[in-house]
Amino acid sequence: PQRMEELAEAVTEGARNDYDRCRQIEAYLRQYPYSMRTGGSRTSDEDISTAVGMINAANRFLFETQTGYCVHYTAAMVMLLRLSGIPARAAVGYRYVFPFEKEEMYRVDGSCAHAWAEAYLSCVGWVPFEPTAACWTAGEYTWGKVPVNSGTSVMLPEAAEAPELPNLPEAEIPEEPETAQQVFGVVRILLIIMGVFIFSVIAVILCAGRLRYHLAEPEKRLHLDVEMIKRSIRRQAEEPFADRGLLSDYAERAPESLREDVRRVFDSYYRTVYGNGGPHVELSESEFAKTVREKLVRGAKVDEKRH
Repeated sequence: PQRMEELAEAVTEGARNDYDRCRQIEAYLRQYPYSMRTGGSRTSDEDISTAVGMINAANRFLFETQTGYCVHYTAAMVMLLRLSGIPARAAVGYRYVFPFEKEEMYRVDGSCAHAWAEAYLSCVGWVPFEPTAACWTAGEYTWGKVPVNSGTSVMLPEAAEAPELPNLPEAEIPEEPETAQQVFGVVRILLIIMGVFIFSVIAVILCAGRLRYHLAEPEKRLHLDVEMIKRSIRRQAEEPFADRGLLSDYAERAPESLREDVRRVFDSYYRTVYGNGGPHVELSESEFAKTVREKLVRGAKVDEKRH
């Protein structure tokens, strides 16, 4: 479209070279608000694996919806780059943000799926750019880092070996004839002890989970609420469905009365994971997620009573 050509010319005005043009287009697109609530590439005529689909997706994003997620930002940047005379392509893969605390396992699934734009710069090659507003750019990841101070390294002491246990004499137990009644009494005591132990373990686990939730930061509570919301939706779903790692699948299967609230919670979650402002979560967002989760749980209990 003519308006897209005019936009490409306006956005890259004053750029000294192709790299500056790429950065100006990237900065321009990052002004568009990020949102998962758009049809975008779900329609057949906006498949970005084809040139026509790329144009349609970019045109709709730039001039009609003016909001979207990574696929739309990518399509727009690729088209604006090509119209500026720079070879460009769409790249797809996974974008994973490591948590601040060390974990035993890092799970990368469909929720980390991402698309971005790459431009071919002469004498350099293919260079990735991040036009999606909800994600950090390569510059924010790698530029302006403070070098680690090179001082004297601290040597940690070696772990001391644990002392061996002393050899204690075995206690002498007088032999008594075992009767059926004594055996039954012992078994009964063991069963009672096992029952009390199992009950105690379950109680401790439940209390620990609740305590961990209440002591957690708003961001961590939001993530816990999202997992519980997903479980509630899966239990209430009319038909079983595969977990593709996409929160949009769960939002579509949420009760109609809570669907918009669930999407709002998921939007807050995506912002904490991919947002360029960091993982900060307002207390009001955390409380709202808790309220939505409690409503879903109550709805699940009502359905169980009906059945």
